[in-house]
Amino acid sequence: MLQRPPRDTRLDLLRGWLQLQIFASHAHGSLIGIWGISAAWGLSDSSEQFLFLSGFALGSVLVLKEHRAGPRAAWRDLMLRVARLWRTHLIVVCGFAALVIATEMAFRWPGEAAAMGWSWLLVEPWLALPAAAILLYQPQYMGILPVFILCMLALALLIRGMERVGAWALLPPLALYGAVQAWGWHLPGLGGTEVEFNPLAYVVVVLIPPRPMTPRAWPAQALAAAGRNSLNVFCLGLFFSYAAASLFRAFPGAVPWLDLPLVGGGALGLMAVAQAAERRRRDPALAR
Repeated sequence: MLQRPPRDTRLDLLRGWLQLQIFASHAHGSLIGIWGISAAWGLSDSSEQFLFLSGFALGSVLVLKEHRAGPRAAWRDLMLRVARLWRTHLIVVCGFAALVIATEMAFRWPGEAAAMGWSWLLVEPWLALPAAAILLYQPQYMGILPVFILCMLALALLIRGMERVGAWALLPPLALYGAVQAWGWHLPGLGGTEVEFNPLAYVVVVLIPPRPMTPRAWPAQALAAAGRNSLNVFCLGLFFSYAAASLFRAFPGAVPWLDLPLVGGGALGLMAVAQAAERRRRDPALAR
């Protein structure tokens, strides 16, 4: 029987670092968000890298679960993860819509919600909410979690295919990737929005330290905590980044002075939230 390996802190550190990059890149107007992310210097952006690493980790979990408890248990575990992520997506959609509307009113930016794709939700919420539930209504900032949900489902099929036909199971996703690059295939969204369709990205794995590590310094511990609590960090980071982007837009002349306090402070805040979640997990009394 396969044994559960120890959690690889290297992946947690890398995923935590990518979460901070995602936060910075969403803070539109930030110089850090333009030049301090991997998309400015490499072939793939932080979202694609995070998706790749998450698929790598989730695939390992599914294979282990399947070998230890059987295919049904593995699928049940996956469906619970998908349901949790889907529920979180709907909560974020509603909360972010409220933030955008409040920002439009506070800064007196008429048309802000419409420009970001939220007008359908305001005019016909009885149609927009079901469309968001089936992942086809994606205003700005709302495109990442649906991609994760769909990729989680596709990953299970890919693992099952590799068990049956080996590496040949990789041909369909590779062919789809080639078609997207060659012909620009794009799925149409609902409500005047577009479905964010990101192909698999490449990760330079040689940059990962060659041996397992136990971080001791606070920055490394906080970064690893952000990687282990990536869903909460990502969702909260969306709100932080839009707030920062709104301030950059409201005070364009102060961007050089606001950039580091807002983006750097937001990154520290996200890591602090992740560490607080770690403490609650270790001490059940704190979670009450």
